[in-house]
Amino acid sequence: AVLTLLIVSLFLRYYLYINSNQLIKEFKTQNYREIYSLDTLKISSRLNSLSNAINWVCLDGSIDRQSFYSMNKGQCENGLFQQKQEIFIPEANNLKISFTVKLPKEIEYLVYLFLFLQLLLIVAIILSTKKSEEEKHLNELKINKLARQMSHDIRSPLATLNTVFSRLEKVDAIDNDLINRSIIRINQITNNLLKSSKKEPFNNAVPKLDIYDLNQLVTDLIMEKSTEYNPLTLSIQFESTSAKSLVQLDEDEFKRCLSNLINNSVEAKKAGASKVEIKISILINDSDCILTLSDNGKGIDKSIIDQIGKEELTTKKEGNGLGLMHTFECIKNWHGSINIQSTRGVGTTIKITLPTIKVREHFSILIDDDELVRMTWTATAKKKQVNFIALSSPEELKKIISKINFDSTFYIDSNLSDDIAGEDLAKELFELGFLNIYITSGFDKEKFVSYLHFLKGIRDKSPPWK
Repeated sequence: AVLTLLIVSLFLRYYLYINSNQLIKEFKTQNYREIYSLDTLKISSRLNSLSNAINWVCLDGSIDRQSFYSMNKGQCENGLFQQKQEIFIPEANNLKISFTVKLPKEIEYLVYLFLFLQLLLIVAIILSTKKSEEEKHLNELKINKLARQMSHDIRSPLATLNTVFSRLEKVDAIDNDLINRSIIRINQITNNLLKSSKKEPFNNAVPKLDIYDLNQLVTDLIMEKSTEYNPLTLSIQFESTSAKSLVQLDEDEFKRCLSNLINNSVEAKKAGASKVEIKISILINDSDCILTLSDNGKGIDKSIIDQIGKEELTTKKEGNGLGLMHTFECIKNWHGSINIQSTRGVGTTIKITLPTIKVREHFSILIDDDELVRMTWTATAKKKQVNFIALSSPEELKKIISKINFDSTFYIDSNLSDDIAGEDLAKELFELGFLNIYITSGFDKEKFVSYLHFLKGIRDKSPPWK
């Protein structure tokens, strides 16, 4: 609405400007002789005729600042519906004619009508938005109520199952472990469901994420799904590197997403196929963990594959498309990406890319340009089995700073080479987030009083490990 009003105002101003400049041109052309002969009577007569023919608000004429004609019908300043202009001819004894042209009444009425309609539109949008928010609020309340009821209803049969399984004697260790895992998982789901249902509507708080080994999460879920489905109808192969694939995500949400993807593959079994085969692999590179899930299902048509995850799209008779949409949203929230490729009659491949979390190590770090001090500390740390690094300069520290845990402890010589003050380096480390920082020096503690707010303390140059 504001933009529309601005455009209308600019249009009106331009319209007035064009018309007033046209009148200036016309006046100069028609009154050429009168102007230069200084026949003020004729000029006044011409101005008077123009004032009757044109929608003037003000019209004034002067020669050498002496007025010889004046006509005022209102305010003579610029406005939304009027434009002030002037004709000034120095050669004709400083002839000056000032005038203010106003828009015709019909245009004014149209503008007022337009502004009134804009106001009605704004009011309608506000009322519509408010109604939509109220409906969304009521829907969330209904969903929350349903979630609490479902959580409550699930707990009773779950408690019964738990009791019955605890009485079974002829259950081997593997089956017993799977049963316990499944019961724990159902409990987690119901707890999360109940927890989410208690949140206030429109609560957009970002969930707390933790660091997990992707290999372990996938292995746990495959064990559950292998128990859920008959091994004669489903085969899941898992390949991964031996290294830990650390990622930051929500454990329950990830398992829910991967479980939905496996369920989709099972439900996409080709007609006549005896078994659904799913291959899951994890590849780790310098910056990402790439989880790939491939199946031998009937595939997805190209016409709908680009829409998956963008809307509530499904090809199932009883589906609602929320599973895939939720998966896309979760991966995005974890700063990852998801890509789907499918060939009709061959199968579908889904690649989930998540950023790798590089875990920083905890060290005790000495920064001292004295080689003898570094050798002494290194020998002591080795005897005490301390994870220790000895560095001679801040430049060496910069090369490894990204690998150092913020809980690490720094011991910094006060007088480093190249006139570098250890206190300045300590301050830089403190601003980066390192809190365990000591200055090693032979000077008294009073010398460092101004730095004590970011230092853990001042100590001598002997190793700190007894």
